[in-house]
Amino acid sequence: MKKIVQYLIIGIVFVGSLLSGHNSVYASEIVKIAVIGDSTYGIWEVVQENLGEEIQIELVDLSDPVNANRALLEEEVDLAAFQHYAALKQFNADNDTELTAVTETFISPMNILSDNIDSLDELQESDEVIIPESPTNRGRALKVLEHAGLIEIDADAGQSPEISDIVKNDLNLQIKEVDQALIMSALQDVAIGLTVANNVLDAGLDPIDDVIYAIDINPEDQSLEPYFNLIVSRPDNLDNDVFQKIIEAYRQDNVKEFILAEYNNAMIPVW
Repeated sequence: MKKIVQYLIIGIVFVGSLLSGHNSVYASEIVKIAVIGDSTYGIWEVVQENLGEEIQIELVDLSDPVNANRALLEEEVDLAAFQHYAALKQFNADNDTELTAVTETFISPMNILSDNIDSLDELQESDEVIIPESPTNRGRALKVLEHAGLIEIDADAGQSPEISDIVKNDLNLQIKEVDQALIMSALQDVAIGLTVANNVLDAGLDPIDDVIYAIDINPEDQSLEPYFNLIVSRPDNLDNDVFQKIIEAYRQDNVKEFILAEYNNAMIPVW
């Protein structure tokens, strides 16, 4: 894990739980925020510096997105910061819930990688393509393949299409779903693959520079909005004064500068 000693120190500061039902800031107010993994800890350290001592943040690292959202629904945490709009929409639809975004944070690129070819022009009939098996990242990967002109997806499939929604595949590409954590190591055995930016970084590559096809990440491009990462709340807490202060502390220039400097194209601020 990155900067583990530093994060343990942060963890000592980020302790406690939010007093439910209050919308005013109390002395040393404490807010629990669900995250997945430690990749954003450094960002939250800068946010904490912006907040000062009035509000303290506790990051709660949960095992997977479903558990994290359930913890939010059950008021075990106060906010969640790990998912994009498409994932949130899918979770709400699957669970008949109304978790709601309170602000947008960054977007992580998803591009096409290969260990075996240098250009999409080198793809052959029936070549293998691997994509993440998780519903929203699978859907996003298929959208990237469509953007690259390799497939066409049913227009009614929405932002989280499935392989069965492909209506055109001229090269008869064999698209297979794989655990996204295994995709980088499996690239040697297939023509191309797609996975989330953090996995690309963990493999020692750049998610924009070391790919064979990249989508231009422009935060003003509304077609990318479904993949903007979010801070999410229960609908009854949207106007919480403490949360508004956290949003203000997050969307500062020093946080933006930190993300751009530290995350090597894996996270691009959208404010």
